[in-house]
Amino acid sequence: MKLPSLRATCGVLLALLATQCAGPNGRSTDLSPASWDPGELERLLAENADYGRPALAATGREAMVSGTTGAPAVRAGLEAMRQGGSAVDAVLTTALTQVALAGGAWVSYAGILTLVVYDAETGEVVSLDATYDIPGAERDARSIPAQGSGKPSGRTALVPGFFGGVEAAHARFGKLPFASLFDPAIHFAEEGLELPAMLAGMMERRRAVIERLPETRRALLKEDGRLYVAGELFRQPELAATLRAVAENGADYVYRGAWAERFVETVQREGGVVTLDDMASYAPTWSEPVRALYGEYEVCALGLPSNGGVNVVECLNLLEEAGLRSLGSPAEDAHALFWLQQATNLFALAYLPRVFRDNVVAEREGTLEERASRDWAAWLWKRMAAGEFALTYAPKHGGSGGHSDSVVAVDPAGNVAALVHTINTDTWGETGIFVDGISIPDSAAINQGLMHEAGPGARLPSPTNPLIVLRGGKPVLASGSIGAGLHQETVQNLLYVLDHGMAPKAAIDAPSLLLPAFTIGKPIAQTAAGEFDAEMLEEVRALGQPVKELSGVDQRSARGYWVAIWIDPETGELTGACPGNFNGAVLAD
Repeated sequence: MKLPSLRATCGVLLALLATQCAGPNGRSTDLSPASWDPGELERLLAENADYGRPALAATGREAMVSGTTGAPAVRAGLEAMRQGGSAVDAVLTTALTQVALAGGAWVSYAGILTLVVYDAETGEVVSLDATYDIPGAERDARSIPAQGSGKPSGRTALVPGFFGGVEAAHARFGKLPFASLFDPAIHFAEEGLELPAMLAGMMERRRAVIERLPETRRALLKEDGRLYVAGELFRQPELAATLRAVAENGADYVYRGAWAERFVETVQREGGVVTLDDMASYAPTWSEPVRALYGEYEVCALGLPSNGGVNVVECLNLLEEAGLRSLGSPAEDAHALFWLQQATNLFALAYLPRVFRDNVVAEREGTLEERASRDWAAWLWKRMAAGEFALTYAPKHGGSGGHSDSVVAVDPAGNVAALVHTINTDTWGETGIFVDGISIPDSAAINQGLMHEAGPGARLPSPTNPLIVLRGGKPVLASGSIGAGLHQETVQNLLYVLDHGMAPKAAIDAPSLLLPAFTIGKPIAQTAAGEFDAEMLEEVRALGQPVKELSGVDQRSARGYWVAIWIDPETGELTGACPGNFNGAVLAD
């Protein structure tokens, strides 16, 4: 008889213990940092203020969490699993805490959430889309004021998905009491934290936005009306009260209760068109992930209607069709780098207006469903190799075939979760709208074209791309990316790990393609200055692909940032990594 693994046994025992220890109010856990080991919180808060470190890595046997930002948030996710929670409990706890630590700057409780989950009990992989809904009364999306127009408008606010996604994910895969997931976020909102210099700098840069409305001044300024400076205690009492209300009443408080009423009132006061009916009808959607068979692996990415998963699957199908792995590593081989750039250019199809897309794909439809198929990849490869596809180059010689956060987790029972959440705009946006301590993103200000194509009342497609990779039906990798170059970063790191056997940290440290520059002509490849060998880049240019090297803030703003956990298929050992550019962490048991 096959005995259960230690990981599975620990998970069952922890869950039973949590049930047996439940108190009269149903709460059996306390994830608050106040209960952590002495000195641990102080150390993690010091790490939370430390940006620009080298990439981080860790190994473990039972459980692991890796997140792009918020070392205390990642620790909160690990605590969730230590107290009997699932991988989904862990990523939700981390995400909730990340927003509080960020002050709603680059992630928001009124933003979006996407999730891919491997269920160890059933062997199934499922996808959750909790992205924005377009208001039903928004019938002229192309006229929404754009960012930089100097016209802050409530029309840039969309129906948020974050809390709906949290509740839906917990209802299906959570083991801990729903309210306990909020413990760490409430702690940091209520007790405060020393403001990191990075966040203080963001506040200074956004001073005009922060000072525009009384609700925002109340949320982000000191009582005397001044900006916080680095090192001062930053508290968010209004936010803490709102989080308590959601923890106690569920997402109904956000979509049908008092918060929904104040949100709609505030947004409409600023010229927006979101209604109470829009809020009440919001529902996250579970779907089948889009999949790509890549060598011996099956990559399971975010399902429709979002486009982020399709972008990844399309690219991997194409690279498989082209036989890219035979060329060597893109970090060392000019031809491999050339074709990787061409393949990753294709994500732009998701953003082309229909009239231009129809011209580019000619006799094909180019729908999201079609782009995820292997047949599409075969057709596309023939056109690319012949130099007949508008978004790519054919080699001249010698060729051959918004700000966000991501968190991934593996629990003791072998469940795996990959989550991305974001405001999908610049820090705090440009409207400066806050409702009961929650920042309201102006995401419609940069998505007018996609909104116009999707139509009033529809779900807005998201470029986020959390994914899980299987081998022989078992998970071996969970990952997620953030940043402008998230698509390029995801694909190249998948190649580094799956084709070339790199550990996640080595993949993060390897040379990276950045978001390409789009001009009237074809895309210009962009890299960070000094990362790739200069002679190799010259060879790529000789093949016909223009390459621009960026430095400083230019390269940071075009980069993607990837978190991942590798699960050794033979030993079960967990190896995780996160980028060091921010204040994230990777922690394990």
